[in-house]
Amino acid sequence: ADWQARNWFRGTEAHNSPMIDGAEINRMPRPEWLWYLADDAQPEIRQWSTSADVDMLCAAHSGYRRLAQPVTPVRCVLLEKSAHRLIVADGFEGEGEHDVRITHTFAPGIAVEAMQAGVWRLKAGDTSFRMILSAPDDWDAELGNASFSPSYGVRLETAALLFRRQGTLRPLVVAVIPDRDA
Repeated sequence: ADWQARNWFRGTEAHNSPMIDGAEINRMPRPEWLWYLADDAQPEIRQWSTSADVDMLCAAHSGYRRLAQPVTPVRCVLLEKSAHRLIVADGFEGEGEHDVRITHTFAPGIAVEAMQAGVWRLKAGDTSFRMILSAPDDWDAELGNASFSPSYGVRLETAALLFRRQGTLRPLVVAVIPDRDA
């Protein structure tokens, strides 16, 4: 019944992916068309590998090639299973000055605490990790709240980190590692 909430939850910012210049990955031609999105973002798998210990995926999409200064976001995710380490690297192919926002919304129940510039403690019960930003001078980071929807019509509040950069394109790399290994 809440079309504004429906549109927000299907939008880019609700999906932990880069938003370039305030544009949606897939345009919403009319706000009342609640079940339609333009088919702007064609995915491209650039590399995929899996083993008993490491999974890696690098992928891109064409959703921002329609901008006046086209950008192709490229995300690589590496999961090292035995060490419980996760690396998420966002790179950008393109030129010019852009406003890039990347929200990392955490699952409900995850406590997030800022430790120092570019380092946060993530805690779930007795388990804690550190989230470490590779280049804190290149990105502004803000800890706040976000909405999470586990199913249609359900909204929960949770913690989120918003990374923002205004200017030339620079990569954003975050690592999530067990606190004991930090």
